Amino acid sequence: MQNTIVPDFIFGQNLEHTRACVAGGISAQILRNRKFAGKPSRNGVALDWQGGGDNVFYELVQSGYTRHAARNRMFRQNEINSQFIMNLSDDYAGIHQMVGHLRCGVTHTLRIVARTCNGEPCGIRLFVSAYGESHQQDFVIDGTDWRTMQMMFTTGWGSDFKIAILVEPGHSAIVGVASLMPNDHFHGMRRDVVERLKEIGTSVIRWPGGNFAGEYRWRDVLLDRDQRAPLQSYMEIETQTHTHGYDNHEISTDDVMALCREIGAKPFFTINAVWDSPEETAAWVEYCNGDETTPMGRIRASHGFREPFNVKLWSLGNEMGYGHMEGPHTPQEYVELARRNAAAMLKADPTLTLVSSGPYPNPDWTNGAAIPLEDIAPISSLHHYMQPGILDMTSPERTKAVVQRMIGLSDGLFRLAERFRDLLPPSHRISFDEWNVWYSWFRNTGTGGGMLALRVLHGFMKHWQDWRLAVVCFFQPVNEGAIDVPPDGDEAKLTAMGQAMSLASKHKGNLAVQLADMPEESFVSQRADGRLVVTLGNTDMENRLEWKLPEGYAIVEAESILLQAESFLPRSTFVRKALATAGSVDLPPFSMALAVLEKTAK
Repeated sequence: MQNTIVPDFIFGQNLEHTRACVAGGISAQILRNRKFAGKPSRNGVALDWQGGGDNVFYELVQSGYTRHAARNRMFRQNEINSQFIMNLSDDYAGIHQMVGHLRCGVTHTLRIVARTCNGEPCGIRLFVSAYGESHQQDFVIDGTDWRTMQMMFTTGWGSDFKIAILVEPGHSAIVGVASLMPNDHFHGMRRDVVERLKEIGTSVIRWPGGNFAGEYRWRDVLLDRDQRAPLQSYMEIETQTHTHGYDNHEISTDDVMALCREIGAKPFFTINAVWDSPEETAAWVEYCNGDETTPMGRIRASHGFREPFNVKLWSLGNEMGYGHMEGPHTPQEYVELARRNAAAMLKADPTLTLVSSGPYPNPDWTNGAAIPLEDIAPISSLHHYMQPGILDMTSPERTKAVVQRMIGLSDGLFRLAERFRDLLPPSHRISFDEWNVWYSWFRNTGTGGGMLALRVLHGFMKHWQDWRLAVVCFFQPVNEGAIDVPPDGDEAKLTAMGQAMSLASKHKGNLAVQLADMPEESFVSQRADGRLVVTLGNTDMENRLEWKLPEGYAIVEAESILLQAESFLPRSTFVRKALATAGSVDLPPFSMALAVLEKTAK
């Protein structure tokens, strides 16, 4: 470890379209089911919407505004719907949705795309209301072509907003898509979440999965965000459990690359190895990396990105061989599939670095797939989710047992990395591209999980060479471990795990050094300016820990941080305090610190 640079790749993050990472997370889109996916409710209204008024009739129809950019072999249902509204009442009526909290004083845009059924002129009203305020704008559509209508409004109240799309009496219309976003979004993403990704030091973005890679259709990037059809979760495991089994395809290749450039991260893409042909996968590589004289590079340039994205790191599928994936399920089948895709991808760009997938460190798959593919994929993927068991904190004794068991889970993760390394030839490296605590997507681990995250990151920084790591990615930051996006629209905040990541990421790019008499839970690096960066953890829940500063150094108080646990319950976070020192660092029970040291004048 000594005299090595702490690599950026240790601080990677997954950004997968699962559960609440995108919908209700990083996506700035406020409306639910804005593309009317799935089967309708019993009155013909799309899920998450409600109808209103007597003598108003609803139906989901297939004359969809949304669509897929290309056909492929995937069979998915109810992805391309539009909402039909026939109003035979004596007042404006249609569909509405309660969206709750909107940030006060922020300008939003409500937009729909609609058309008439019979070509006759029809009035459309966009209506936004909350206690004490309302916003309204009327439009007229005619003909059977789709028309975009939008209304901008600035919120004055902030909560309990109702969004309505209304049709004038005696007319009918088809709504193809609806949208509600704040005007300050970043490529369709919430800026506060983007800032939190910066704060935790995100250096790699693995996308679109994970499991979701098996549902993704990359060519839909060629369509406008509103026109991309929703994607149904075929396996119905965890991929879109909060959105009725559909993803609205809010984030595309272009958006992810804009995010990577904004936060200084490298892209790491996973192909849809089963459903996309090798030719389709190679076209994606060309879209990302071809210059503007290539067919796909020309299309990328037309989107405003003349320079290639230079996506060099690609995974040949995700978790191949597991029962929850769509195939293949034997090492030999996977080798054949991976080679076909790799050959086409490397023809499009010979400089790619490819990662093989599988249920590693399974010895049969290691010997039957990882090693035979080493000539084209010298890196293999490893995933591990630490399982803390039931979080019973109904007494001080049980709380202590849960927390101590949780922070000890890192030992199993470290042993797994060593086990996989020992199965591989010396030239082969590991992409530890998914690690987290099991069920973190609904059971926030609190400060115990934060201390566990610090221990794991310290381990990666100390042993990345010994374990032959090529990339490390946490799964996944948004609403599943590191960044909490409250459902009421408030500002996104770091969880305890995110706080630990933010501290540890201060070592990125520094020279790893060793100091004598360091606490067990610590890591030290030296910045280019000569200052030492020290992260420390006191895992004792009852006793303080004192660390004496090395002789000739003093704390830079403006850059140093103390984070102390005042609760161990799920969703608890560390409380930030000043790190005061007079020759030593005093860590209260169960706390962590970032100490920046500078040499004192002689």
